[in-house]
Amino acid sequence: MTDEKLQHLVRLINKIDETNKKLTELSKNDELANKPSPHKFGGQEITELDAAKLDRKDLVDSLKTIFEELDLGLLSRFPRNNLSNGPKYLAHIDILGFKQMLKKNNQSELERIFEKNIKPSIQDSLIANAGSDRYEWQLDGTLARNLRAATINSIVFSDTLIFWTNDDTAKSFLQLINVISNLFHLNTNYFHIPLRGAIAYGSLKFEDPLFVLPNAQIKQTALFGEAIVDAYELEQIQNWLGCAISRKSIDAFHSSNPSEEEKELFFKNIIDYSVPIKKISKFFGFQYVKKSHMDMSVLQWVDSRDINITKENVYKCFTINTGTEKFNPDVKCKFDNTMKFVELVLKNTLT
Repeated sequence: MTDEKLQHLVRLINKIDETNKKLTELSKNDELANKPSPHKFGGQEITELDAAKLDRKDLVDSLKTIFEELDLGLLSRFPRNNLSNGPKYLAHIDILGFKQMLKKNNQSELERIFEKNIKPSIQDSLIANAGSDRYEWQLDGTLARNLRAATINSIVFSDTLIFWTNDDTAKSFLQLINVISNLFHLNTNYFHIPLRGAIAYGSLKFEDPLFVLPNAQIKQTALFGEAIVDAYELEQIQNWLGCAISRKSIDAFHSSNPSEEEKELFFKNIIDYSVPIKKISKFFGFQYVKKSHMDMSVLQWVDSRDINITKENVYKCFTINTGTEKFNPDVKCKFDNTMKFVELVLKNTLT
């Protein structure tokens, strides 16, 4: 690509970005959006909103023309914000009953569950911190989730969902807490996907190079470190729908000099609870525990959104996507443990 074409490409991308911002502003202001535009289309008067959409379409068409002329060859892509060194907060989330879903559903049905339930819940949760910028106009003229406003990283592998921060500030920790709280609430009340998770703190390395070759795409995603190991082990010992938070995470937050507002958000979203655990569990390496509960800090996700969690919806989490209406003893134990937590939280918030 010549320097002139490259400069033209950059100008087009910048203009599309400016137009997207304009469309977002117009979508928030009906009076301005419906105002007659000084430009006409086919000799007819159009609104400012329609004029902005037409402008973007012309820009996108020009961009497509440039891309069609390019022979891209070898490309490497690295995330913009994820290569910083130092410890981070990480959430390891497991979809419970996933094997049962595999047995009860064919491949097309599993893809439907992912596209209609799991994927939307993840994306809605990732934009939870974006405020009024949660949605933006897309190149095709539709209004969609503005994932560019996401501040938390995410990756999905089979029945495992991983979320992590870019650093270890108090702000980043609370943003992760907000994302995971939204994730649990959405999946329990609306999408009926049973989740169990844990949040840990420690070293973490992430790389995501993508090589596009003539005959193959090679994606070498790597995610490893102390944080993911600790979060996995803490997640595995629990016996309910819920999310425990490691002691190291709590200590790291309090050591990060949080503001009074951040402390208030912390105590609003995190509570101490006697967490139900598997009776014989491998816990953080080589220590075995033989008891039914452990005192931990946990995510308070029950009443933090627009509607409280209900017993009916918790029941649906264990049944609606697995094709079963009866609980085996293990599932019944998880259900009962979850309902004890839900009822306790709701009782305390209503009194």
